[in-house]
Amino acid sequence: MRFILGVGLALAFAPGVTLMAKYFRKGSEGFSLGLFSGAFALGGLAGIPVWIVLAKLTGWRVSLTISGALSLVAFFLTAVSIPRDDLRPDFQMKFHNLTTMLFNRTLILVGTMLLSTQLAWNLVGYFVVFYLENELKVSPAVAGLIGSLTLVSAFVISPVAGRIYDNKRNPFRLLLFSGLLSAGASALLSTNTIYGVLISTVAVGVSFGIATIMAFGVARDEVELGQEYKSLGVAWVNGLAFIGSFWYPILFSQVAIRYGYAAAWLSASAATVILILASSFFALAVSRRTKKLGRFKTP
Repeated sequence: MRFILGVGLALAFAPGVTLMAKYFRKGSEGFSLGLFSGAFALGGLAGIPVWIVLAKLTGWRVSLTISGALSLVAFFLTAVSIPRDDLRPDFQMKFHNLTTMLFNRTLILVGTMLLSTQLAWNLVGYFVVFYLENELKVSPAVAGLIGSLTLVSAFVISPVAGRIYDNKRNPFRLLLFSGLLSAGASALLSTNTIYGVLISTVAVGVSFGIATIMAFGVARDEVELGQEYKSLGVAWVNGLAFIGSFWYPILFSQVAIRYGYAAAWLSASAATVILILASSFFALAVSRRTKKLGRFKTP
């Protein structure tokens, strides 16, 4: 079920980014992306507590059935409300254009830098509530509340990050800042204190909210092969981040079992720093060779 859910989200996200930018007012495409990304966080905030209440009242099968029915209603409303897209009747995806985009160094770079924040986002989402309950002996209700702060901060920061992107700020520096913030948040989690977890969950949401806006904004703007390829560019960057990060929760759990959570969180911080350094050196090498890196300019 989780695999099918992931496929559905992957199919919906990139076209949603493109549609929001297309139908939003010109010059505010980044802000539209911030609203779209914030809506995902808001959905998590609204869905998780409601699902818990429904599961307790009706059982988990009924609650999942209700959530599925609501998703079908949302799909119907979306299908009837979005204007019909005027596709070029003569459009054919060319293999040369596809390979050009897939090997675009800027897209690979932003995907790698997004990966540096994706690691912390995934680990906090998978482990922080369990970590609070079992290691710090926090009640399930409080643990869930603290864990949701990641979604709260991502929801708040996403529109702000979108407006920053529209103001032509340097996406490289903001992605670099996001990665460093994620690394610091992961290291702070190793202190095994509730206050450290509180600060870290908020920081992870902020870093991921900024990183997604910068990465997907650059992915849209960097693709100059036509409107038909822009969604694919966003999907490619998103896919690079997911492909690179799906394995780390497995490694994290093994480190936590053998050496404890403190070592596991520190290992996550070290992995993030390595990704940041590798991405930065790659960006500098490319910019020196080509004299520019699209809008994704290095300092």
